[in-house]
Amino acid sequence: MYITGYKIPTEWKIEMKRYLANHVNADGGWGMHLEGTTTVFATALYYVVLRILDVEKDHPLATGARERLLKLGKIYSKVC
Repeated sequence: MYITGYKIPTEWKIEMKRYLANHVNADGGWGMHLEGTTTVFATALYYVVLRILDVEKDHPLATGARERLLKLGKIYSKVC
């Protein structure tokens, strides 16, 4: 919807934000499915979705996702 320029209805935004808030992992990230461990891909994707849904960058969900991505980046940079 965002890419095509279609306005996302306010009610949908509310429910999408609620869904993401209810399914965030304890570490601040998201997995590829509801019970999945946090991944860089899913967390980055959902962070972008939060911002498209007008969630401010200092909102706890967005802050937690950014912090988790930074930690995951440090972990992966040591492995590679």
